[in-house]
Formats: sequence, structure tokens, C-alpha cells
Amino acid sequence: EYRQPVHVDSLMAVLLELAESPLSGPFNLGGEQRLSRWEFGQRLLAHLPDLAAGPGAVVPGLVRDSGLVRASDLTMDLARTRACLRTRLPGVDEILA
Repeated sequence: EYRQPVHVDSLMAVLLELAESPLSGPFNLGGEQRLSRWEFGQRLLAHLPDLAAGPGAVVPGLVRDSGLVRASDLTMDLARTRACLRTRLPGVDEILA
């Protein structure tokens, strides 16, 4: 499952910019980096090792085994967002660096 995680501070800054601007219409708001849910989790665990403490704390799994129905790829086209807004939406690696 692919997503584009966005940091809450970045998202808040974009929403404030939009609220104060005359822009209208749809904007895709997501981080610049497309990651699978597994890749995202691995990056968080590397950055926050205490989350991985304890046996069985992190267990890989597949959505098909969960019984849930979700889209497998929610990658967004951020071209309009980049072109119209000053505020950047950095990717996970940039935020965690």
C-alpha cells in the first residue's frame, strides 16, 4: 500500500496559507515522498527505536490478510500544489533527517 505521508506541521502551514489566499479548487496535500506503509513504518522505527521494543512489537502483514478493503496506491499528483503554494510538503526522509 503506497501513501505520501505528510507531517502535521507542514500540513498546518499549507492549510493556513490556503486560508489566507484567494486560491480555490482542489489541492492534493501529501508529502513529496511516496512510500509503502511498510517503508514508512521502518523509517519511523529507525528514528524512534523505543517503538520497536518488546517481542512482537512490529509484525509484518498484508492488507488482504486483515479483511480490510483499501486502495493499494494513493499516490497523488502534487504539481498544482507545488506550482501555486509557497509552503513545501517535504517527504518523510527530509522530516526525519
